[in-house]
Amino acid sequence: MKASAVAGLVLGLWAAAAAATVPQPDDFAFGVTVRTEGKAPLWRVTLPEDVYRHAVRPDLGDVRVFDAVGRNVPYTLGRPELQPGAAPAPVNLPLFPLSAPKASDTVGQALRIITDDRGRIVNAISDAIRPGQETRVAAYLLDVSTLERAPNRLVLRWDHTPVAGFVVPVSVVSSDDLTHWRTLVHNVTLADLRSGGHTLIHRDIALPPRRERYLRLSWPRALDGVRLTGVEAHFAAGALPPARHWLQVQGVAAATTPTSYLFDSGGYWPADQVRMSFPSRNAILVGTLSSRPSPSAPWRARYRGLFYSLIADGTPLRSDAVTVPGHGNRYWKLDVASGEADLRGATPVLELGWVSRTLTFVAQGEPPYTVAYGNALIGPPRQPVDALLSSLDARQGRAMVKSAQLSEPRALGGVARLSPPPPLLPWRRWLLWAVLGTGVLVLAWMVRRLYRQMNPPTGG
Repeated sequence: MKASAVAGLVLGLWAAAAAATVPQPDDFAFGVTVRTEGKAPLWRVTLPEDVYRHAVRPDLGDVRVFDAVGRNVPYTLGRPELQPGAAPAPVNLPLFPLSAPKASDTVGQALRIITDDRGRIVNAISDAIRPGQETRVAAYLLDVSTLERAPNRLVLRWDHTPVAGFVVPVSVVSSDDLTHWRTLVHNVTLADLRSGGHTLIHRDIALPPRRERYLRLSWPRALDGVRLTGVEAHFAAGALPPARHWLQVQGVAAATTPTSYLFDSGGYWPADQVRMSFPSRNAILVGTLSSRPSPSAPWRARYRGLFYSLIADGTPLRSDAVTVPGHGNRYWKLDVASGEADLRGATPVLELGWVSRTLTFVAQGEPPYTVAYGNALIGPPRQPVDALLSSLDARQGRAMVKSAQLSEPRALGGVARLSPPPPLLPWRRWLLWAVLGTGVLVLAWMVRRLYRQMNPPTGG
C-alpha cells in the first residue's frame, strides 16, 4: 500500500471522527428560522418561550445557531438592553398638613400617622395639640410610596400670596418608615414676588436620585399666610425596563408532607421574581420557597417570608413579588411554616416573573439562519463572541448589531433528542471496544508494512 493511500485513510478516519463531534441541525429537537433584512456583522434575537420549555440544560447550553447549509455559527447569550424612554407624566402627590402649636416652629415628635396595609398614608394627626390651642401648619407630609420611580423634582402650588410676597428657604427630609428621617434637600428657596406688573415665582425643588417612601416639606413661619394646595412629582427621562413575562404554575400538595406544595414549571425559565396567589378568599402564611433544576437535585431555599391574599372592603390585596436568584430552575416547592397551613382544598399558584434573554450571533455563512435547541447529549459551546462584544462600547455595539425576527418553532430531530439514548448493554460496549481496538491494530500493521516497504533491509 502506498504512503498516500495510508495518509488518506488516516485523514479520512480523523475527519469522520471530527464530523461526528460537530452538531448538525437534526441533532436538536426543535428550531426557529431567523428572518433578517439587509446586512449586518452581528444579529440579535430575543429567545422565544419555546426555547425555555424544551431546552435540556438550565444554562441553555444546548442551543446552537446554524447557517443555511448547516454550519455552526458563533453566538452569545445576554440580557436585553434598556431602551430609551420619555419622561413619565407628572403625578399629583397626596399631601397632609402637619400642625404645630402657634408658638412652635416644628411639628414635634407626638405625631400619629395612619397608613393602610401597603404603607400608603391615610391620615396624620398631631397629639401634641391640646383642645382649643391655636395652631399653624409647620410642615407638609408627602406620600411617594406608590411611585414606580423616584422623582427628580417637585413643583409646588399655593393659593395665596401676601402683598409683600415672600422669599423663603425650605428643606425636605425623607424616610422609609416614618420614624427615621434624613435630610434630602437643605435650604432651597421658594419665591413669589410681584412688582410693577412683573412676577418672579420659583416653586421647583430639585431632588437627588434617592428612592424614598415619604417626604416631609418644612413650612416656615414666614409662610403662615400661604396654603399649599398641591405638589406635583416630575420625573427625568430614562431607560425603559425590558418586558417582563409571568407564568402561572398550579401547585400540587406533597404526598409526604401536608404543608408542602410542589410546582413543576415545565421549563428552565430564568425567573428572577416570584409571587404567590391563593384561590381561597383570604389566606396568609409564612413559608419558605425553594427550587432545584431536576427531581434528583437537592432543594435550595430562595426566599422565606410572608405570603398573603386578602379581600378588604371588596378590594383584593396580595403580597408583592419578591426577587430571587435567577437560576432557571424548573422545580419549586413551598413549605408552609405557620398561618393558614391547611390549603389542600385550594392549592396555591406560583407565579414566575422573567425577562427573556437575547441571542447575538455572527453573520457567518449565508442566511437563513436557524436557532436550534433541545439536545440531551451536548454541552455549552466555547464562544469568542463574548470577548468581542465586551470590547465594544455602547455606540459601536448599536452600530454593529441589528435586530432580527424569529419564525414559529418547527421540529428538527424531534422530541427523541430531548432524552439521552439508553445505556449500551455490556456486551455491546465490549463489542464496540473490540471493533475500535481491531481498527487500531490494522492501522498500525499497515503503517509498519509501509515502513518496511519503503526501507528494505540491506545485505551485509
